[in-house]
Amino acid sequence: MKRLLRTIPVVLFLLPAFLIAPVYAGSTPANFKDACNCVGCHAEYRWDVKTDEDEPPQNVTNKLTPSAIGAWSGPGGIFTKATPRKGKEKRWYQLTGRVTLVKLEVDGDLHIQLVDDGAKDDDVNVVVEVPFGEVWCDVRKEVLSWTSQKFPLQTAGKKFTLNKHPVITVTGKAFYDAIHGGGDTSLNRRPTPKNPADTTKHVTIWEIHPVMDLKVVKQ
Repeated sequence: MKRLLRTIPVVLFLLPAFLIAPVYAGSTPANFKDACNCVGCHAEYRWDVKTDEDEPPQNVTNKLTPSAIGAWSGPGGIFTKATPRKGKEKRWYQLTGRVTLVKLEVDGDLHIQLVDDGAKDDDVNVVVEVPFGEVWCDVRKEVLSWTSQKFPLQTAGKKFTLNKHPVITVTGKAFYDAIHGGGDTSLNRRPTPKNPADTTKHVTIWEIHPVMDLKVVKQ
């Protein structure tokens, strides 16, 4: 799969959070002609790691729930835009949970949040990410089938209205998205937002990224 050049300037996670967030999120809209392709998607932070195309083994023994990942601590150490996988990030996991949120990010990723089946939406959420491109096309089409979204679409970041909140199992490698930690890699929760209604305080910094397989357990 050919990967497009990402154009966001170099950003180290050690920069203060108020400097990191605007650059990482991006404000320039990207154009999605369909579920699988993007023109103008832009990101740079650990991009080779987040879009590696390794196939999972036939038997993944690490089977987890969102609350189990929520109990992890941060790995510590320094992360930059070029940091390779290390520690837990080299291992394959199967994560099962109920979908609480799906949004389309300006780097082209489909951002999906999962909670334990039977938990409340504002219990611990784990993010799993699906990049754009041929490798992930079938998975993206499945995720977007839970919405009524039509293409083409231009957006700088869109949260979808979900028609379904299925329980799914995703397979992929763990990924510590240190850019969300505000410089403290011992953490496994995003900083508490100023807006009390914002539930990102329940979202882990550990993710599954990229998702290489997705199965619907129940609708």
